[in-house]
Amino acid sequence: MSEPATEVGALLLVAAERLAAAGVPDEALVRIERRRGLLGPRDRMVELGRVWRVGVLLIARDGAAYTTGRTIRADASERMGFTSNDARERQEERRAAVHDGFRPGEVLNLDWGPLDVDDDLLVRWSPGADPVPLATYLDDRVGLLVERAGVQRPDGPPA
Repeated sequence: MSEPATEVGALLLVAAERLAAAGVPDEALVRIERRRGLLGPRDRMVELGRVWRVGVLLIARDGAAYTTGRTIRADASERMGFTSNDARERQEERRAAVHDGFRPGEVLNLDWGPLDVDDDLLVRWSPGADPVPLATYLDDRVGLLVERAGVQRPDGPPA
């Protein structure tokens, strides 16, 4: 693996390494593509890679970073009695994820965007909050994920 070109890139790569070493579960980074089929065009969910959701960031194993978008959980179950068309559409999308090859229960990240890691990043914990340096944000958020993964590990002591 090549060295990150910036300090931000190095911070993101260290965060990814910590998450991987602790066994923190990752999620699918997905794009919806229009495919042609025998019965006409159809949208299909295509996995582009694996990422960890670290608050408002998605971090890939190679240290690439993305903005968060929508998240769904693949679900093949049939539900009835929706209270709105939006709820019905969300369920259809979760079922389509299983049809497209994702495991039931798997988390998919949609509508994400790439981040330019050549720039210095400041992150807000919440709207209106003062921005904090990326190093502080990653240390706190990754630490929480690593701690939680260690507590949930059934195969040994916490990490």
